[in-house]
Amino acid sequence: MNFWQVVMLMAWLMLFAVFIWAMVAVFIDVANRADVSGVVTVGWIVLVLVAPVLGMLLYVWKRPKLTVYERRDAEAYEAAVVRGGTVKAEQIAELARLLSDGAITQDEYLKLKAETIG
Repeated sequence: MNFWQVVMLMAWLMLFAVFIWAMVAVFIDVANRADVSGVVTVGWIVLVLVAPVLGMLLYVWKRPKLTVYERRDAEAYEAAVVRGGTVKAEQIAELARLLSDGAITQDEYLKLKAETIG
């Protein structure tokens, strides 16, 4: 083997590794989706095994931008961000009420307020 044959062999092996990685990524994505039935999952896997390039391209094209899990995570993150400021404000208001009722001292109030704010 001369130098250029080795270079071409390495290039083909790298492309083959990328191809296998893409197939595994599609299999994992299909298997982890909760919004499709088992029959559809098997259909995608069979399509990718029978016609790999066409199957992967079709799957990437037809896959929704956000799956159920990604949508749920985004909603939970958004709710946590929106709720984050409200919870702290409510906790500080509760501490102020406890201070005015005499349940805690000024030093305790300042310490708990600093802990709440972070």
